[in-house]
Amino acid sequence: MFERRCCPVCDCANESSEVLGSVPFTHKCLRDELHPKASKALANREFTVIRCQSCGLVYQVVAWEEPEAEWVYTRFSESGDLEKFRPVQHFAHKAEDAMIVRLLFPEIRPKVLDYGMGLGEWARMATAFGCEVFGFDQDPRSVAFSERYGVRFLRPEQFPESAFDFVNADQVVEHFQDPVAHLQEMVRALKPGGVMKLSTPGDRQIWRKMRALELGQIAPSAFHEAFASIAPLMHLNLFDEQSMVALGRRVGQERFHLPLSLSYASMALFDGGRQFNRNLRTPWKRSRAKGTWQYYRKPG
Repeated sequence: MFERRCCPVCDCANESSEVLGSVPFTHKCLRDELHPKASKALANREFTVIRCQSCGLVYQVVAWEEPEAEWVYTRFSESGDLEKFRPVQHFAHKAEDAMIVRLLFPEIRPKVLDYGMGLGEWARMATAFGCEVFGFDQDPRSVAFSERYGVRFLRPEQFPESAFDFVNADQVVEHFQDPVAHLQEMVRALKPGGVMKLSTPGDRQIWRKMRALELGQIAPSAFHEAFASIAPLMHLNLFDEQSMVALGRRVGQERFHLPLSLSYASMALFDGGRQFNRNLRTPWKRSRAKGTWQYYRKPG
């Protein structure tokens, strides 16, 4: 384990940032969140969360090093049911994403990279909509899922330069000790004029939650859900709109506002009031590029 001494997006020193809260990793709320080996390594360290005063990123100071990744993710990867039942809305939303890619590049068969593909649901949907799809994930199960569903698995060192029309990174950059380095890998693989989509969890109340944690007002049974956006050692970074824009700018990417007409054209499944309202509201949100769902276009 090591301590990040500066903001992983803009390199501002921790000393110039705001500490939102800090408790020992031995705190009763954190005990069940960590692998036993990680708990041992963290016995004398603090779960400290700070906000960068320059770019707005909220991040954990303590992060894991590559040999320790297995300690962090073993329980996470073993806990999920690989083929669990999901509602139809889950797949409809991924279909919307796939349609957006095709509508952005209507004259070609888009070449797409799913960075952090997990078990390949997004990649499979993009394949079904006629994209040529490649994927990468650190989860060893992803290789088998790629082979099963016809998605070509590539490691970053295998990414062809300036080859992809679209790069998708859903719920990924919050995990990285160095998100800039990983984004540079994606940008290198993206064609000039290509589009990249990043989405991450958001939480405007994290400062309030960290204060409650310090005061002992969070029950262990409530911690996992309350702190899902910045889960200890797992979600190392917590973005908002400002820090997402700063991250894109750091790797030379232009913020891209999805055309409103294109976003409306991709909406699916108007079944019931909640979904109907969501389908009316979401295109406006995406076209204004609000929150932690951002598109970027590579200059050129």
